[in-house]
Amino acid sequence: MVDNKKKIVSFPHMGNIYVPMQVLFRQLDIEYVVPPFCNGRGMAWGSKYSPEFVCIPYKQVLGNYLEAVEMGANVLILLGGPGNCRFGYYSILQRKVFAELGYDVELLTPVISSRTISGVTDILKQMSPRNPSTWECVQAIFLALSVLHDIDEVERKLQWIRAREITNGSADKVFEKIADRMSRVTGLGELKRVKKESLEQLGDVPIDPKLNPLRVNIVGEIYVVHEPYVNKNIEVELGKRRVEVTRAEQLSQWIVLSPALVLDALGLGHEARIARAARGYLDHLHGETIGQTVMAKRQNFDGVVHLAPFVCTPEIVNENILPRLRQDIDIPVLSLILDEHTAEAGQLVRVEAFIDLLERRRRTRAGVPARR
Repeated sequence: MVDNKKKIVSFPHMGNIYVPMQVLFRQLDIEYVVPPFCNGRGMAWGSKYSPEFVCIPYKQVLGNYLEAVEMGANVLILLGGPGNCRFGYYSILQRKVFAELGYDVELLTPVISSRTISGVTDILKQMSPRNPSTWECVQAIFLALSVLHDIDEVERKLQWIRAREITNGSADKVFEKIADRMSRVTGLGELKRVKKESLEQLGDVPIDPKLNPLRVNIVGEIYVVHEPYVNKNIEVELGKRRVEVTRAEQLSQWIVLSPALVLDALGLGHEARIARAARGYLDHLHGETIGQTVMAKRQNFDGVVHLAPFVCTPEIVNENILPRLRQDIDIPVLSLILDEHTAEAGQLVRVEAFIDLLERRRRTRAGVPARR
């Protein structure tokens, strides 16, 4: 087995998670490979070895793993744990797939529960060749989470600029270099400096200050909201059409340390606010999508885009509540169901029609005659 070999670790993509993961591994001298960004080959490969009616996050994550093994990885981090989503049980099926394919890989499974990850320090000690102390692991985790928080903040500025930039794609080119630089930071002082310079670099992108873009909040299942290949680059496409996008939940809000959990227990944290907003519509299950849609109305967004994997159980529940909710609170909602067969052209037609609706609604409320 892998025990007698040099360990080479890999992990799945999910938005910008690859940036802090590299920081974490470098801090502990863990050798790793970053799988190719999500792509058609990985999706096809993952789908080939997946049950037909499993959701697209499972298929794409499996594709990431298979491509990582092809690149030399022999240790894979598979997330697991309880909850009302099947995500926590992916690792059980994926273990069977690797065994049937005859791959000599070690599978490590941190448990996700209540948005925290347990057993991480023990797993890091197993992967690192230098046997780090628990304190060294904690310091590395804290730095990685700080990177995740800061890149989320920088990306929020990217979303603001993307809807106003004079040349489409300019800000995204700057952000690519920022992400690479952030993945190489070695301490909090350096991170602070890199974040400041990154915000300044994005601030230098030429924009049209006269524009007043539509504002759309993206809600839904966390993976498809953050993974651009799976959601057909919906944030970029909306930005090209002068729509400012905000995600209802960032990865740094989804993966948290104990202080945030304490705030939630006291009713003051991010998740507690979402749960309060969902009351009356979804009281006994996790109602992130519902609560986030209510909050989008309170925050004066022009509309909401709801992203959901095909056959996703929690989002099926939410999708049946949303028609009544959008009537009650008077906010347009576009629901997009995603799987490996989703056509980008068809999705763009629906997105453009939704933008037209939002523009007409804004003009009507402002007393401006509709364009002919």
